[in-house]
Amino acid sequence: MTTALNLLKTSAESRQNKEPVDRESLDTAAQRYAGTSATAGQLAFALNKAFSAIGHLVYREAQDDQEPASPA
Repeated sequence: MTTALNLLKTSAESRQNKEPVDRESLDTAAQRYAGTSATAGQLAFALNKAFSAIGHLVYREAQDDQEPASPA
């Protein structure tokens, strides 16, 4: 989750500076945009992985709750 939050923070910071500066070349702006897109992709991957892990844990917990108690 920390990785996802770090990626989100980086993405937000990149978006704040999305307008190219006059002295910035088009190539530099394109590289920065590509980096932001890659960061967004990494964030989506991390969030999807976290969502899957949480879903798996919830499913296992639900299965444990449904198992009948063994006679003592």
